[in-house]
Amino acid sequence: MTKNQLGIVANFVISNSTLAGNQIHAEILSSLRSNGIIVLSCPGIEIDEWTSAIASVLEPVATQIKIFTRQSLWRTIGVNLEKEVDRSEGTGESPLHMDFVNAEKPPDYVVLLCLRDDPLGGGASTLSSVAEAASDLSIAERRILEQSIFIDGKIIDLDNIGADINPFAVLSPDSPYAYRYTSQLLKQQLPLDVNAALRRLQTELERRKLTFRLSPGQALIIDQHRYVHGKLPLGDRQLTIPPDSRRMLLHGFFRTR
Repeated sequence: MTKNQLGIVANFVISNSTLAGNQIHAEILSSLRSNGIIVLSCPGIEIDEWTSAIASVLEPVATQIKIFTRQSLWRTIGVNLEKEVDRSEGTGESPLHMDFVNAEKPPDYVVLLCLRDDPLGGGASTLSSVAEAASDLSIAERRILEQSIFIDGKIIDLDNIGADINPFAVLSPDSPYAYRYTSQLLKQQLPLDVNAALRRLQTELERRKLTFRLSPGQALIIDQHRYVHGKLPLGDRQLTIPPDSRRMLLHGFFRTR
């Protein structure tokens, strides 16, 4: 177990031999519970075994769920030059967010598994502790964000995450999902005091933001009850890269038992 660029996150190396070891599984899960984010590296394992290896490691505490009805269990995130730059598969910065923020039951863990990194050096993952950021807000700011007045997206053709709960509250201290945040909320026309509270939360998230550039065979596992995530822009001149050489991740979702 070694420290990676995030500084606080353990990078566990797993192989066919360590996958059978209960001790390494226990260390990984203990670190995930303590930190809320971990990195798994899979050298020496065939690509088609990476996904089953990750599911095996998480199996004692979480079950993989299929969310996109028209896609496979692992969703592919490639590069789409026609997408809005700040959306999934876009070439620009993906702002900090919780996956399926407006769903009744968002996935508890999100996994980003790198198949190919960006040949131009961009696309690093970003993370920030929403739990820590919210703790620095004033009582008045928290009260504003506890109102169920925020709207983002729609639940369409999605399974295993419950109903659409728009409008929702950003902070729900008595809910199993105490934090629901996406930076996309800042694009909305909101009352001045609400906008100010959102921007204060965003400022605290940016102040804590961590970056990690995944390499092929590395998986970032994120506890959505504690962290939001995003990505930095891809390198310029994506048009010069053949489509089958551009950045590609697999996106997996897990529900705690």
